[in-house]
This record gives sequence, C-alpha cells and structure tokens, in this order.
Amino acid sequence: MRTVLKFQVQGDVKIYEPLLGALDETGWTHAKIDLSHETLVGLAKRVLDKVRRAGQDLPVSPDSRFIQTVITDHDKGPDRRFEQFTFEHTALSQALLLLVQIPLDERDEAFQRDMVVIKSQENVYGILFLDPPAVETRTHSLQARLRSPDLGALQRATAEFVGALSPAKRGPADARVFTSRGAAVRRGGHARLFTTSFASIQVRSVTNELLMTGQAIPINGRLSLIWQSVNRSAGRVLLGISLSLVAVSAALFAFSPDTGWWAWTEQLAGRLATGAFGALLVDGALDYTALRQALLKGSGDVTHGAVVEWARA
Repeated sequence: MRTVLKFQVQGDVKIYEPLLGALDETGWTHAKIDLSHETLVGLAKRVLDKVRRAGQDLPVSPDSRFIQTVITDHDKGPDRRFEQFTFEHTALSQALLLLVQIPLDERDEAFQRDMVVIKSQENVYGILFLDPPAVETRTHSLQARLRSPDLGALQRATAEFVGALSPAKRGPADARVFTSRGAAVRRGGHARLFTTSFASIQVRSVTNELLMTGQAIPINGRLSLIWQSVNRSAGRVLLGISLSLVAVSAALFAFSPDTGWWAWTEQLAGRLATGAFGALLVDGALDYTALRQALLKGSGDVTHGAVVEWARA
C-alpha cells in the first residue's frame, strides 16, 4: 500500500532546507543513496522496460526480480555501494518500487522532478518530489509517495509527514513528537519558515485502487488540539446521538406516565445516551492516542501538528 500526497508550500524560494529540516524533527531520515536524478530515473525506466519485455505485471515488492536484477547490473565493479542487506540497497529497492508504480499518466511529470528518498522510524519509505523544472517561485507544488505493507504504520507515517509540514509558532528547540494513526503533534520545535496546504491525501493499493482518503487538519496549539479531537465526523455523530437520546429521555420523563412501558422506555433512552457518550470518550481515546499523550505528558505547550481525518473510499 502507498500514500500519495499532493500539496503546496508557501515560503522562501529556497524552501528545501527548512522543509527537510522539519521532517528531520519528526524522525524522518534522508536516504542518501548517492545517485543522480538522471541515474535513478534511468534505473526505474530499465525496470519498466524489463517488465514490458517479459509481459509481466508491475512489481508489487521491492524484492521483485526485475528490481533486483537492475540494481545488480548497475552496481558492478570494485566500488559496489548497494550490497544486499545494506541500508543503501533497501532504500534504492524501495525507491525503484515507488517509481515504477506511478500510474502511466502521471509518470512523465513525476520523473522530471528532483527527488529525495526518505524513511520514517517505522521503516516506511517514501520519495519527496520537489518542484518541476520552472522559474524560481515562492509557491512550491510538491508531491510525496510513501509505502508500507502495514496500513497502520503507513497511516502513522502519513500523519507524521503532514504534521511536520504544518505551520508552527515559535517554541523551544527540544521538540517531542507524539504520533498515532490519525494525528501527529509536537511540544516545542523551531518556527516554520513556510505554510503548507494539502490538496490530496490518498491511500492506494499496489494495483492503484483507491482505498482511503485523508483530510489534513492543522493543529496550532492546545485549544486547537482539544477542539479537533472532539470535532471529528465520528465524534460529531456520537455526540449527536447522545444529545438526541438525552432529549428523548427528558421528554418521556416529563410528559409520560411513570409506570409501565413509558417508564421502561425512558430508562432505556437514558442508558443508551450514557452508552453513546461513553463510546464518544473511548473513540477519542483510542483514535487519538497522540493527542491524549501530548496533553498529559511532558512539559511546554503543544506548538503544532496535524490531524488526518481518514475515510474509506
């Protein structure tokens, strides 16, 4: 599975250093595979050519024989840099898999962009696609593709990525990060030199089937954090059910006889209202572990982060 993110960054003309610095703060590393853009794209095209000649489907694993054959053919001689089981070999295999799985109608445009291979602490690999070749601008149209066979890890990595690139206000330098599948928030951290708006967040299968969509909601402080944790769609539904059942219980208590079926119905509505409200609290605690931890642990104010509201496609 993979997440495809498309977003705009408003900031300085030379935005890439602060952008990568923001990712560093949340534990992403830059896989310095030491290959030029032309070489990386050339290797991906060789994989695609081998697949086409063999009449096979696109690879679905970085261990695909097509990917491994291309890496082996490229990495010959005494100065081999991509030995099996090394970090560099794994990063290159993951990068080639991400590149060959780009849909045909998007491939040419994506291959023209400069690329940075990235990796999360949970071994979720990705590629950050920088601006297409154009004049220098303060508005940057970027893309990112992240992949993992584990949906939970992919969602957490996506939330970390979105949280890292969300606006921040100034705070202490010793940032602490709390992450769940739906959120990533931080205490402290340096002021961002940019603002980001996410136009599209999609989780797709290896066959490019749309599985989930995500909406990025920035967190700009403690009050914003609390508000967003209770104002999600699931939370609003449970809250509406709770209030409706309370209203029904109150009406039955006020206007109906206090014996027989009326009394039983009033008591049942009250119990259901209590259960729905309890479900609201449990739902928030389970889905927003990161938000709860950030409120209860550590010192200093929450400075920024993001909630990703996931929905099945």
